Amino acid sequence: MFKSLKDSIQKYSKSNNMLHSNQLEKVSNIWIEIVGNHISKNTQVKFIKNKTLFIETATPVWRNELELQKETIYQKLLTKIGQTTIKEIRFI
Repeated sequence: MFKSLKDSIQKYSKSNNMLHSNQLEKVSNIWIEIVGNHISKNTQVKFIKNKTLFIETATPVWRNELELQKETIYQKLLTKIGQTTIKEIRFI
């Protein structure tokens, strides 16, 4: 009949996408460390949807350059946050 406070908070968090925003915040915090200052000034972590990380780039030139480095960036990201959070990166 009564649920534990922990269960209630988890249910509330899932229904309001709070866990999702925690993941996004974690990725945003390590993005500069992964790609460096120069790239981070020209990109912005936008959102995570279906385990895909969407990164907005300043210009199409930046998007193309990052596509070439995508696998390296993805591997560094996996090292920092683990394999269960992000399965793919898309540059927009």
